[in-house]
Amino acid sequence: IENLEASLEEAVANNRTIENERDQLVDNLQQQLDSARSQLQQEREFLVEQAGDREVEREELLEKIIKQEQIIRKLEKREEETTAEREETVEEVVEAERPVQPEVVEDTVNLQRIQ
Repeated sequence: IENLEASLEEAVANNRTIENERDQLVDNLQQQLDSARSQLQQEREFLVEQAGDREVEREELLEKIIKQEQIIRKLEKREEETTAEREETVEEVVEAERPVQPEVVEDTVNLQRIQ
């Protein structure tokens, strides 16, 4: 009976040791799980923040693109106006340098006589 009692006490002690190890393992796994959840939450918050930042940057870049396109259109319009003015000036210079035709002079003289 003493042997049985000793064996039973030893079995109970082993069982308690196994239970303690199991409890420690469960606690450790629970801590790892909590840590992983916390890390996942932090990463989600970071990604949401980054997405917001990227959206703001995208909107700012889009505004810059629109402004640059407006500037390009204004410059193109100025270039067209400048080109048109140059063409008018060239036509005026060509007209001014064109020799007077004799019949025009004669018509002018006749017109002056009539007046």
